[in-house]
Amino acid sequence: MERTPFAYSEKKAYRFNLFYRWYHFITGGVFLCGAVAAHDLWVLSIGAALFSAFMIYRPLVTALAIDPLSVTLKTMFSERSVPRSSIAAIETVTGKGSWVIFRAIDGKELLRIRVDIFSFDQEWDEWLSTYKNLNDLSLFPKTLR
Repeated sequence: MERTPFAYSEKKAYRFNLFYRWYHFITGGVFLCGAVAAHDLWVLSIGAALFSAFMIYRPLVTALAIDPLSVTLKTMFSERSVPRSSIAAIETVTGKGSWVIFRAIDGKELLRIRVDIFSFDQEWDEWLSTYKNLNDLSLFPKTLR
């Protein structure tokens, strides 16, 4: 059996890339300053403060974790895990962002990951190349509508 990346490692977590993290932190800071400046308009101030908290906290929480048994996408309000043994193929989709869709043997979508917002490395690319890419089987690339 060929050794694949992530086969024997403990766990690898991928976070937002640097651009996306700064975008969230700066936007959150601007809305926090707006909330403080608009403290007399308490409804507007509360809304801006809540949005600011969301924008600052999101890059700290969101992660894609890969371990020897599963692929887990943790977001602000949910966590979705898929056993690696159930992944049969991948599909790359472009449109409004770049996506990788993990598919089961019956073609059912298991997990959808927006790859252009994460900071991936060479290990990720090598691991992804071990799966059959469904885009290689079609004449035209798939796009999101």
